Amino acid sequence: MDSERADVADCSDLQCVRVPLLSKITYKSIRDGISTGQVKPGEWLRQDALAQKLGVSQATVREALNRLVSDGLAVHVPHKGVKAVTISVEDLRDIYAMRALLEGLANELAASQISQQGLAQMRELLPDTVVSTDSQSTDIARAANRQFHWVAIRASGRSHLIRVLEQLWVLIDPYMVYGRFWNVEQAHRKRIEGSVLDLEDHTRFLESLERRDGHLAQQITQEYVHRSFRELEQQIRDAGK
Repeated sequence: MDSERADVADCSDLQCVRVPLLSKITYKSIRDGISTGQVKPGEWLRQDALAQKLGVSQATVREALNRLVSDGLAVHVPHKGVKAVTISVEDLRDIYAMRALLEGLANELAASQISQQGLAQMRELLPDTVVSTDSQSTDIARAANRQFHWVAIRASGRSHLIRVLEQLWVLIDPYMVYGRFWNVEQAHRKRIEGSVLDLEDHTRFLESLERRDGHLAQQITQEYVHRSFRELEQQIRDAGK
């Protein structure tokens, strides 16, 4: 009985919920902030500020931060605190290589598993993955791009594979070409040009799934991911000049 009461002790704007569940909600909120770029690489994750913002206790935030550190999404600096991880170009290269391999496998499996409803959803999302001259189109394309890829990945039905890919996507999301390296006007024009290539790859990929051609789906996925990294690498290097 006492352990049950202790498990419910954190009451806030989220109402009284069990601490393990509240910790998961807090973890997801901070993780989403990292993946969407609201929390920048290297930014400090202050317990007191996050607790106040999320309406939870500092103990709950601390538990969530420990999990982020364990997952490689944040780093603990002794006597200073926790900050969002900053990933080097070399590490990004490795992460993209893993993504190409594992996402290629997932999409090869998805070709024989994906439903007609899933294919129709991807077809509907396809036009929104393109960046236009509209300044808001980058955010729209970024969200549509994620949804487009994840319809196929989840169709693979392989829970462990999906979990690992989720981790990889969260790591690279802040660095993706739809993110912080494409904010200036000149870079936005380049993003529009690159988006045409993305649309071609996305269309070919979708058609391979519609034909149930797993080998081709895998090949297109790997080519697309490797090209995405080359674009990102160049943009990072240009930003550092």
